[in-house]
Amino acid sequence: MTLFSPMSFFATPLGVRVGAGLAAVATAGGFAFGWLPHTIYIDKYKEVVQFYQNGFPGKLDDKIQRRARKALLDVKINDRFKDHISFFQVATLDPMFAGTPESGYGAILGIPATFAFESVEDVPIRELALVGEPSAVSWESPAGKLLKESFVFSDEAQRYAIAQHIYMANSNHVTLNTVASAGAVLNTYITSRLFNKKLPSAPFWARCLIYSLCAAFNASGYIYIKDMTTYTREKDALDRAIDLGPDYKRGAVQYYERLLVRNKALRVILGKEGASKYTARGNLNTLIRTPHFPLSAALDRAKSHEDEIEE
Repeated sequence: MTLFSPMSFFATPLGVRVGAGLAAVATAGGFAFGWLPHTIYIDKYKEVVQFYQNGFPGKLDDKIQRRARKALLDVKINDRFKDHISFFQVATLDPMFAGTPESGYGAILGIPATFAFESVEDVPIRELALVGEPSAVSWESPAGKLLKESFVFSDEAQRYAIAQHIYMANSNHVTLNTVASAGAVLNTYITSRLFNKKLPSAPFWARCLIYSLCAAFNASGYIYIKDMTTYTREKDALDRAIDLGPDYKRGAVQYYERLLVRNKALRVILGKEGASKYTARGNLNTLIRTPHFPLSAALDRAKSHEDEIEE
């Protein structure tokens, strides 16, 4: 009596077709995962990440709207794409964006509520929960005072941050990451299939090991491409935003100084969690990957441009 084996089934002509079909579905899924949130479902994505107050979407302050429109007017990108960029209040400490100029759905740019703070007194310490309850943060401690100060950005710093994120949105990052995601899935199937043909008599455990290595290799390749494109996009957007004028150069320095101070303060306030998230310099704490252009490097780059103004 012959027992049914999944591995023996996928060696049959029917099993080969089924495997190819599953690979096609997985590849399409990888493509959809990277593409749809930035295009067809961009409004749904906005609903997930936007800031809500009493169950209703938060509204941007008029001053922030004017700064955003000023930055949008200053950036040097295609006017058609400019007309399809909208701003909203996001439930994060940092600006974010979604969308791509390579589709007809435009882009959205989320601006954090902290941009509405004109002074330290505007920071709602009774409502701001960073560690469980707002009362868990000692706002009068040295770290607490620095954190409050880091939430207040100048007009120039805000316009720089908005301009940089507009430039990041105006790139081919969505297409690159989407193709890389779908390609990683498809290449996993192709390489696994090639090894399967080369080693027809390999035992089950050996095949599983080979398939796992193929998946790990391609996943690592996708992560590397994604990190590389993000790193490059952030650095290029920084340079382009700084080149908009002296006020944007000063704003870049102020912006990154505030972010580094904020992260250093959070490193102290959050304890072990903070030490695992941020380095002593205020950068994101990563081991092998470099998913973002380091904030300290961004500050040094901005300062080098600021020195050009003084010269």
